[in-house]
Amino acid sequence: MLALKLALEISLLVFLGLFIGKMKMFPDDFEASLSKFVIDVSLPCLIIVSLNKAFDPSELSGLMTLLIMSVVMTASFFVIGQIGYRIAGKGSSGRLVRFGTTFCNYTYFGMPVMEALYGANGLFLYNIFVVPIRVIIYFFASVNFSGESSVKSARDAVRLLVTPPTAAVVIGLILYFANIALPDFLYQVMDSVGSVSSPVGMILCGMSLSHIDLKSILRFPKAFVTVGLRCLAAPLLTLLVLSFTRIDPQYIKIAVVYSALPVAAITTSYIIAYEKDRNAVSESAVAILVSTLLSIVTLPAFTFILDRLYP
Repeated sequence: MLALKLALEISLLVFLGLFIGKMKMFPDDFEASLSKFVIDVSLPCLIIVSLNKAFDPSELSGLMTLLIMSVVMTASFFVIGQIGYRIAGKGSSGRLVRFGTTFCNYTYFGMPVMEALYGANGLFLYNIFVVPIRVIIYFFASVNFSGESSVKSARDAVRLLVTPPTAAVVIGLILYFANIALPDFLYQVMDSVGSVSSPVGMILCGMSLSHIDLKSILRFPKAFVTVGLRCLAAPLLTLLVLSFTRIDPQYIKIAVVYSALPVAAITTSYIIAYEKDRNAVSESAVAILVSTLLSIVTLPAFTFILDRLYP
């Protein structure tokens, strides 16, 4: 029932955003402004609140396990993406496959899904899990799409890393390890502001999809390589491998659900910044659209399987 409920909630929110975008109910700059609010204000509040819990030394080994899993999985997805890169014929299509397979929509899609499935503690563990990913993605994107790193100095590296969500992770971890609890009034305010990021993030996903010409989907068949690897191959392999380990079932659930998330919405932004082939922008939009719609089905399906394997 939880898997069905999740599918319905995601579908309604995404299609609400799609409807709003298609109907042009708001000014052109509304989406960008709302997205900036979610990324710079609401999500940081949600991250800090999710990390604001009593420090438990017995959790340290588990948190380290999550970090190691995150790095190993990212490296594994890169290998899968590299295979897809060759299947897609290299070039801009191959680079899209490699990036889209390696990284997913871990913020807009991931955080709401984890909170809905596994509550506050699940969101806490998830935010620990994605710490390395938040760091790696910025450097990988510049190398993957441009062919060379855009990071020329320590200042460039800091500029790439210092974003409100990553800053919120640092603040949250400091509060956690220092065992400092937010004052009740501040916690309530941040919790209220952070709570809107989940539904609004899903609506924004739908609004971003509304700009994609549905007729263009079949013009980019190589985008379906990204979709297949991201939404099907990655979670299936993750589930298969982790089922033979003795890792905490809760960590396995988080890892498999993460691996089933759709292509990262920020992919198009990186392609605009680095790629010379303008068709690559449309191709990435198709990959994001199809993977997002497919994940509405596959995410609940994998959730259902996980619940049966690890009740």
